[in-house]
Amino acid sequence: LVMGVVLLGGGSAQGGEHAAPVPVSYHVVAPGETLWQIALQAEPGSDPRDLVEQIVQLNQLRSADLPVGLRLAVPVRG
Repeated sequence: LVMGVVLLGGGSAQGGEHAAPVPVSYHVVAPGETLWQIALQAEPGSDPRDLVEQIVQLNQLRSADLPVGLRLAVPVRG
């Protein structure tokens, strides 16, 4: 079962009006996938809470409900 597709676009997103660009990868939501799972996939072995919050803010999500096929920007933290 494929949990999603991660496309490394080398893109960046703005975190705020004067914030430095945030490097991102893009993830396409698969059926039944959650923000928690996406965060764990992006950073295995780490606590996903901070990354979940960053994904919510970066993508201006109003809820945790993710429609299948939604393309999410996921911060790449090094």
